[in-house]
Amino acid sequence: MVDDSSMSNPKHVTIRCRHVAGRLRDIREGTGMTLNDAADLLGVSISKISRMETGCATLFVDEVATLLGLYKVEAAERERLLDLVRKSQEKNWWERLQGVPEPWASLMDFETRTSRIQTFQPLVVPGLLQTAEYSREVITQMDPTLSETEVEARVGARMARQWLLTKPFGPSYVAVLDESVLRRPVGDRQVMVQQLRHLLDMSDRPNVLLRVVPQSAGAHAGLRGSFVLMEFQEAPPLVYLEAQGTHLYLEEPEDVGSYKLALSNILSMALAPDATRELIVTLLDEAG
Repeated sequence: MVDDSSMSNPKHVTIRCRHVAGRLRDIREGTGMTLNDAADLLGVSISKISRMETGCATLFVDEVATLLGLYKVEAAERERLLDLVRKSQEKNWWERLQGVPEPWASLMDFETRTSRIQTFQPLVVPGLLQTAEYSREVITQMDPTLSETEVEARVGARMARQWLLTKPFGPSYVAVLDESVLRRPVGDRQVMVQQLRHLLDMSDRPNVLLRVVPQSAGAHAGLRGSFVLMEFQEAPPLVYLEAQGTHLYLEEPEDVGSYKLALSNILSMALAPDATRELIVTLLDEAG
């Protein structure tokens, strides 16, 4: 393994490599090895291993294979990670949902590393703000072919993601919803009442900002669809898109920039936080 710790950071590290970098750290820590242990055994600097684990260095198949061998990673997982490194020049990552969703695992991994998450949702409450009952109804109706076991697995995964917003020093979260999201009946009256109350509760958290684009705003930039913008302390931002079981990550600066502009335009038409809360209270009153 070549020690390139003196080299400058690469301008661009792909999504796949960033995922592998996070796994390298998790696997090493799972073995009980320190950075110093791994560096000594491989005869490289601590900064070399650290840069590989934080996504601050380009990953190469032979170097990753060496680490995975040192950590005694099982063959299937080793080949999966090496395949991601081999394909790391494909900068947009498409994945399809099968069974307990693997793409959700990748999304959760990125979410845990974010400093800020911003999302626009024109159709449903975003997953990080859903109640279990609302989530169950959405998942069931969006894919009626799922078994009860599969539905519960996905509801559980969605609920598990939400610790992100309540843990100490969690990321800031900005959720912008179209007013129709609040008015669209999902499940029975009780499901919607619980969901609206939950939105009020979450909007009280210091790291959560909830805004609603009123129906009176008319046409706006959000009509193109939902998106999630994730920002990191030590890595470039990402945009996450999901539609009909297809998952896409965008990382090119021009793509991310276009979504940042769209979000800015959407926010310019959204109600202020206090007015958003007042609207939710009004809808709760209407629901009786």
